[in-house]
Amino acid sequence: MPNINLPNFPYVDGATPNGEQLTEQLYDPTAVNGSYETMNGGLDSVNADVAWTKIQQNQIQEETFTSAKATAGTANLDYFPEQWFGNIAVGLTPTNGTPAKFFQPVPGANSTFYLPWDGYVIFTWSVVWGGEQWDTNLPAYMLLFIDDQYDVANASQRFTTRSLFLPSSTGPYNHWAELKNRHWNGHFTKYLTKGWHTAGLNLLTNGQAKTPNVPSNYVQNPSDLGIPAQPSTAGGVPLLNRPKNRQIRVFVRSFKHIAFRGIE
Repeated sequence: MPNINLPNFPYVDGATPNGEQLTEQLYDPTAVNGSYETMNGGLDSVNADVAWTKIQQNQIQEETFTSAKATAGTANLDYFPEQWFGNIAVGLTPTNGTPAKFFQPVPGANSTFYLPWDGYVIFTWSVVWGGEQWDTNLPAYMLLFIDDQYDVANASQRFTTRSLFLPSSTGPYNHWAELKNRHWNGHFTKYLTKGWHTAGLNLLTNGQAKTPNVPSNYVQNPSDLGIPAQPSTAGGVPLLNRPKNRQIRVFVRSFKHIAFRGIE
C-alpha cells in the first residue's frame, strides 16, 4: 500500500468539506501521493511503504505483465487455386510488394488481439498442408502475417511444390498417386506497441498456370502401360489444359502468442 497524504484531512469536527475537496481526495492524477487515485497503478518503489518488501502474485492484476491467446482448427480446408487465386501468377519468391489481397488467411491459424502495453510477443504455430501440384516452380506458400502485412524480414515462410510424385521419375513432371504433405512448426518473436494487432498464417499460390493443351511431360500414373505413351514416359494419363496447382488442402493448424511487457 502506498503512503498517501490526503489534503484537507482529517476533517475538523464541526466543519463540512465541500464537494471539490472530496473529489480531489478520491481522484486527482496531478497530486502525486495526494489522492486515492495513486492506488490505480501508481504504486512503485518510491511511494511504497518501507515495510512492504515483496509484491505477491495475488496482488498483481491480470495481464499486468503478460497476456496470451490461442486458436486452432481440425476441419479440412480445401482451396482450389483456379478459383481462389485466379488472378495470381507468383512464382518462387513472394516479395514485400505482393498485394495483401492476394493472400488467403487460414481460419484457425489467425488471431486478433489487444496488447495493453508495449512488449515482446512470441508467436508459435503448427500447420499441416499439401495438395495436388504439378510444377516445382509454382509452390503453395504458407507465410506469417503480422498486422495484415507480409515482411520478408520476418523470415517465416514454407512451401510445398510438386506433391504427387514417382520416386524413380522418367521425366521432370511424371507423378504418382502418393500424397506428400508439409508439416511446419514455427515460432517468431517481435516487439509490438500498445494497441490492436493481427497475426497468423496466410496461403498464397499461383492459380493461373495450366498444362499445355497438347500431350506433354505433364502425365499422371506414367507407369500405366494401358495408356499410350507420352513424351518422356512409358504411359499414363496426359494432363491437357489442367491447372498446375489443382488443389491445396490445409489439414490441421494452431496459432498461439504469448506477450511480455517490456521496453525494446
